[in-house]
Amino acid sequence: MVEHIGQKIKEIADNKGISVKDLSAKTRKTNSAIYDIFKKKDVSSELLREFSKVLDVPITAFLEEEASVRQTATGTGNQAGDMNKQTVKIGEHKSKRQEVYGRSIDELYISLLQCESEREQLRTELTGVKNLLVAKDEMIQVLKQR
Repeated sequence: MVEHIGQKIKEIADNKGISVKDLSAKTRKTNSAIYDIFKKKDVSSELLREFSKVLDVPITAFLEEEASVRQTATGTGNQAGDMNKQTVKIGEHKSKRQEVYGRSIDELYISLLQCESEREQLRTELTGVKNLLVAKDEMIQVLKQR
């Protein structure tokens, strides 16, 4: 069983045959920084998203059933839009008070990360569709002028 996220990142990379050198190149981090990440018990959600993309796995692949979320932000830093101030910590059991409408904080956090990932994919797709519409309108104008 994986004790923390750094080990899980390493395990997934190993299983996919991705070396530290490859991870370094894809993330633009030094080999030393990658090894340091492997030793971390928790990482920012921003770093988790980056490794999710690089390793081509859903962000939930790094989370175990007993994962819990530890907020490191204060004040406005814990708003849903400020994801880089949250840390995912593996291996801690949630307390009973960490439930909202019958769902654990972990489940809500995973859902939020999945929604953010989907939102980014939809934004990319929407940009492509907008570009196609602009090209279509330009083609219509060219054909009208003939």
